Amino acid sequence: MLQRRKVWFIISGVIIAIVLAVILYPATQLMDSGRHHKRDKAQRDLEGYLELLQRFYIRYQRYPSDEEGLRAALAVTAGTEAVKDRHISDPWGQSYVYRAKQSGPPDVYSVGPNGTDEHGQGDDISASMK
Repeated sequence: MLQRRKVWFIISGVIIAIVLAVILYPATQLMDSGRHHKRDKAQRDLEGYLELLQRFYIRYQRYPSDEEGLRAALAVTAGTEAVKDRHISDPWGQSYVYRAKQSGPPDVYSVGPNGTDEHGQGDDISASMK
């Protein structure tokens, strides 16, 4: 009798583990998909900003200064009033980083999911001019 209880206990434990795995696996895939979706959105945003920066450069023969930032590039296409109060943020709610250089295109990137500025490294998400 005791032997049957042990066997039943083991079988029921295995069944519960299988049921939990079947239920939880799609949830983990969904969470992973959400992370990738945010990274993809940030990448698309950055590519769009780089295109706007190219347009700014063509028009003014320079890139915006640190003070002007991405707003200057957005204003070229959308108009100054349209971007005056707009917060330019990544999918995690952080501002995109814009760093002008002495020469050449600026660095533009998202600090990524951890919210820590790793200067375009680590989990930061960046795109580069073509």
